[in-house]
Amino acid sequence: DSGRVAYSQTTPVAGLVYNPNDDTRLYLSAGRGFETPTFSELGYRADGGAGLALDLSPATSRNLELGAKWRGTRGAALNVALFRAVTDDELAVASNVGGRSTYRNIGRTRRQGVELQYRQPLAGQLELQLAWTWLQAQVRSPYLTSNTLVAAGSRLPGVPRQQAFARLQW
Repeated sequence: DSGRVAYSQTTPVAGLVYNPNDDTRLYLSAGRGFETPTFSELGYRADGGAGLALDLSPATSRNLELGAKWRGTRGAALNVALFRAVTDDELAVASNVGGRSTYRNIGRTRRQGVELQYRQPLAGQLELQLAWTWLQAQVRSPYLTSNTLVAAGSRLPGVPRQQAFARLQW
């Protein structure tokens, strides 16, 4: 009952970099992504039958990023990036019954946001690193999960809107 499936995709990426001076880089990159279902997602079929969920398609994405990187003469660094990723055939939970989750392709989603990162060497071998991300992750195509309609424009479950990170390293 296991069946067979093969996944294959070309994922091109292109980028441009401009250096207005020795300390600064501006960049633009665009590419495509490809994500196959995991073994957990393939584990149970939505119809309850035997075998793997080989009807799941891989998710494909189109990605764009615009950013700037600055590095000071004493080791300080600042990175800023704006990004957008549009995904087709996103995978999501279709049902969860008795501890068994089944998955399905839900259509189109979009993630867009901004990332900031700052590093600053301090005295001796001490370094401070700070990072922050703001993310808007939305369903773009409505879908059903466990008999509940998830409307277009809804937030993707389990994806935080903001994330912050701080580290002091010696």
